Amino acid sequence: AQLTVQVALTPLTAHNGPLAYAPGSHRMLTPGFEVVANPPLGSVVLYDSFCEHRGIEHHGTEDRYAVYYEFETRGVFTGYTVMHFGPQSFAHTMAFRRHIDPTLRRFVAELV
Repeated sequence: AQLTVQVALTPLTAHNGPLAYAPGSHRMLTPGFEVVANPPLGSVVLYDSFCEHRGIEHHGTEDRYAVYYEFETRGVFTGYTVMHFGPQSFAHTMAFRRHIDPTLRRFVAELV
């Protein structure tokens, strides 16, 4: 499970790539619509990995900036099941973790 904190450093508008969220998706409900977040400059937006979200296409001419902080807890059940990603999803996820984890650990160790 993961908590993400987004801080807008430039104004986010409907045309410059803000985030969209599916209300109720954290409870595995599908409302059939999404909410586009256009927080004022300097606002803090919190969402967790259970909330379905995506970046909207950027149709503007100016760059937009935001800072993201992510807090993750390893080994916590994410809520996703075979129904979401198919019968081989767990094996695929574990293979990916076995492959990438040592690389990430080396990278982080070199930064410290």
